[in-house]
Amino acid sequence: MGMTRRDFHLIADTIREQINRHSTRDDNDRAADPNLSGYSAVCLTAWALADNLAAYNPAFNRARFLEACGVKP
Repeated sequence: MGMTRRDFHLIADTIREQINRHSTRDDNDRAADPNLSGYSAVCLTAWALADNLAAYNPAFNRARFLEACGVKP
């Protein structure tokens, strides 16, 4: 059984959650991750996933997926 649109949305939603987690501020108004290395790792993961998903499915829209993740293409 292949991946469905629902699967792609689940992946994008999970990545967006992690990006928000690593780029927001906590209750004391200081960066939750001051060096943003977590944020960078999540972005790199999103780009790598987009490349692999595009190879898996020729109809896959890489830019739309990255936008759904909250990552710039």
